[in-house]
Amino acid sequence: AIGVAKSRLVGEHEELPEEKGRWVPVSVDGEVRGALVRTRRGVKGVYVSPGHLMDVEGAVDVVLKCTGGYRLPEPVRLAHILAERVKRKIWTG
Repeated sequence: AIGVAKSRLVGEHEELPEEKGRWVPVSVDGEVRGALVRTRRGVKGVYVSPGHLMDVEGAVDVVLKCTGGYRLPEPVRLAHILAERVKRKIWTG
């Protein structure tokens, strides 16, 4: 499992370089727990956290391989689009 978020919940990190594919570690209490990853030049990075049996480098690699021309990896982007459609349908009938 890999977590991907548009905003940071906890942790500290250095400034993220502008180039696509670059990343910096995100540390919590001095321990690296995730990464801030640049998936596209000119957009904010995404926060990546490894899940069970995954390390930070592997999680970053998978996220970059799943990212096309958008900020979010494709599976997350499609889930976000579907969730927005469902919310609109529920709220507007």
